[in-house]
Amino acid sequence: MRERKGKSLIALLAVLVMLVSTVGITVAYFSDRDATAGAVTISLTPDTTIHEGTSDEQKDVTIENTGDTDVVVRVQFFGPEGMVVTPGDGWVQSTDGWYYYNEVLAAGSETKTAINAKIEFAGTDEEIARQKAELGDNYQITVIHEAAVATYAGDAVDTPAGWTLPEGFSFK
Repeated sequence: MRERKGKSLIALLAVLVMLVSTVGITVAYFSDRDATAGAVTISLTPDTTIHEGTSDEQKDVTIENTGDTDVVVRVQFFGPEGMVVTPGDGWVQSTDGWYYYNEVLAAGSETKTAINAKIEFAGTDEEIARQKAELGDNYQITVIHEAAVATYAGDAVDTPAGWTLPEGFSFK
C-alpha cells in the first residue's frame, strides 16, 4: 500500500510541477499585446450620385462616384412604349436589361459619356398629340442605377454577385 501511495504522490507532484511550469507561458501568451498607431478607413459601401437631366421625356444619365473607393456601375430604364435608349461610348446592354459601364469609376470621377433614354413620338403633329394624350400628364422615364465596390483579382475586376455581364464584356 505504501508503495502505491508513494507512486501516487510522485505522479501528483509531477502533474503539479508541469502545471506550475506552464502557467507562466500561458499568462504571457494571453497578456501579450502590441500598441498600434494610426488608422485606415475602409469603405465597403459604394456612394454614387446619378445625374439624369430635368426632362420627363428625355434622360441623359451619368453616374458620379462620390465615395472613397473604386466602383462599377449599371443602369436600367423603365418608360412607356416608344422609349428608345441610346448608349454612349462605354455603355453596353446585357440580356438582363441592364446597361453596364465598362470602366471602373475611381473615387471622385464620373462616367465619361452619358446614356440617353427618350420617348420618341412618331407621325404627324396630330398623331403625336394623340400619343401624348394616351399617355396622360404623368408619363416619365424612370432610371434605376446600381453600384458595387470594385474588387480585383490580379489585374481583372471581379463581376459583382448577381450581375449578368454581356458576352465578352470586362471592366477596364
